[in-house]
Amino acid sequence: MWKSPATVSAVAVIFAAIACSSQTSAPAVPSAPAASDKDYTTAQPFLTFTLYGTVTEAPPDFVSIAGARVSITPAGAAADLATDGSGNFSFPPLKGGPYTVTVRRDGFVAQSRAVTLTRDTRADFPLQPVPPAGATARCKDRTWSFATDRAAACARNGGVAYFVCPGALCIG
Repeated sequence: MWKSPATVSAVAVIFAAIACSSQTSAPAVPSAPAASDKDYTTAQPFLTFTLYGTVTEAPPDFVSIAGARVSITPAGAAADLATDGSGNFSFPPLKGGPYTVTVRRDGFVAQSRAVTLTRDTRADFPLQPVPPAGATARCKDRTWSFATDRAAACARNGGVAYFVCPGALCIG
């Protein structure tokens, strides 16, 4: 079919032109380097996350506590809200970083916890009721025991949910 050297040379020139045109059609674009942990840590204060959770009464029932005040304090700013009827709370988007969360409700011992937001975070708070003076244990039926020995504490009230610490029956 291709008998003459001129035809073979012409075909070779056409193939060379096609190969060169496909290589020079667009300039090369450098690719971006992959993100590292350092890049993520540097960007963290610019990302926003949600902090949410539930406030409940400590054992035995873990009943939700409506109207508890939940405060969050980062360096230089603060936010405060109340739990809903189911004891739930949710802060609007917050910048990533360290915060202190404090939960308060009349009749309960306040609780604070350090939280570092690096993603959406759930923080539940079981609050213990403030024990009456002289109480040594909280019973499973939600009453208080004033017994002076561990065996007698809540013996007629379904058992001990927890001992009052510091107190006469608290160990450790």
